[in-house]
Amino acid sequence: MSGVRRSLDPDRLSASDPELATLHQYVLDLRNKHVAHSVNSFEENEVAVHIEDRFVSPEEIETVTAHNSVTVGVAIGQPVQLRRLANWWLEHIDKEIALERKAVLQVARATPLAEIKAYGKPRTD
Repeated sequence: MSGVRRSLDPDRLSASDPELATLHQYVLDLRNKHVAHSVNSFEENEVAVHIEDRFVSPEEIETVTAHNSVTVGVAIGQPVQLRRLANWWLEHIDKEIALERKAVLQVARATPLAEIKAYGKPRTD
């Protein structure tokens, strides 16, 4: 496992209400513009230098942090539409997960326990 997530297949939306496909593309564009590849003029980046009252010189400073915040607005009716889109995806993803679990269970049940145990304990980190 690489840990890299697969993208949702936007072609699946072709079987849905056309409004959902349009909204999905809008959300991707919004994400790309304001989050993933931000050109947002409302993006703020703040740098904080942490000092204590007991410090007598700047050489005592040990901590500097950066904070990023982004403000993005959506139209008044879009939260309801976004919920509808998210629920549509969840319904389809849940079905896919159930099929994957069933397939893995079949493989596991056809594999000797000694072979499964040889993989060791799963990582928890």
